[in-house]
Amino acid sequence: MMKRLTVILLMASALSACKDSEPTHDVQYYLDHPKERAEKLAECENNPGEKAIATNCINAAQADLKAKSRSQEMPAIPDLTKGRR
Repeated sequence: MMKRLTVILLMASALSACKDSEPTHDVQYYLDHPKERAEKLAECENNPGEKAIATNCINAAQADLKAKSRSQEMPAIPDLTKGRR
């Protein structure tokens, strides 16, 4: 029983050491904070092998896509019924 408890405690401490120390921010946070979004994107692009699956990198990239799509206007749809009877 004691051996099993020791193994569980060692595994738990090893897994806790793997956790990121930076807080996780959602997409809305990065939409509201463009400076932090730009910094995070630069950090992620600088180290894509390690950061490609990091939650903050994914959220910052999603926020960047949303911000870019919001800044574009909808294309005008021509009125094809004009001149028709």
